Amino acid sequence: MALCEQEQSGWASRLLESLDDSITPTGSVVVWLRNNLGSLNLRLNSEFALSGLCIEPAMSTNVSGIYSEMYFCHYFSKSANKLLGSAQWDWTEIRGDEQGSIRRVSKNEISKTYRLLAKDCQENLARLTEWFNGLNGSLPTQILYGERFGGSNFDLLPPPSNYYSECNFIWNK
Repeated sequence: MALCEQEQSGWASRLLESLDDSITPTGSVVVWLRNNLGSLNLRLNSEFALSGLCIEPAMSTNVSGIYSEMYFCHYFSKSANKLLGSAQWDWTEIRGDEQGSIRRVSKNEISKTYRLLAKDCQENLARLTEWFNGLNGSLPTQILYGERFGGSNFDLLPPPSNYYSECNFIWNK
């Protein structure tokens, strides 16, 4: 079954929900998913393509997990760059008298955090890609993402029928 508009929109919503991002439009994530199939194909030596507005052939849970990780890396890098371009404050805290203090976090500090997230994401993506390509097309296990952002377990696409068989837990710290 191909991933058409409705499935892509649902997938994009789950990606944004896992990032706790209510600002980014779902449509922009759908466009990213459609436009970056070439990068996925190069990474996994696969042949995904757009047929109309549908992504074909159907993606396995493993492939969709790796593609989702690619989006997370893009998101963190984009967020870091956006904040670096608009960094304004040099200070992080002003001490007052008995009234207390005012603490304001510098956009540079937030950007550093996003850069660390992007670096960790790239390392995880490299591990996932190496694992996937090392299996030479035989996929006895699937990737189960859990508690990555402190939330409960979530799936990025509907699970296959053998969902509760052997699983590799990634980012479950």
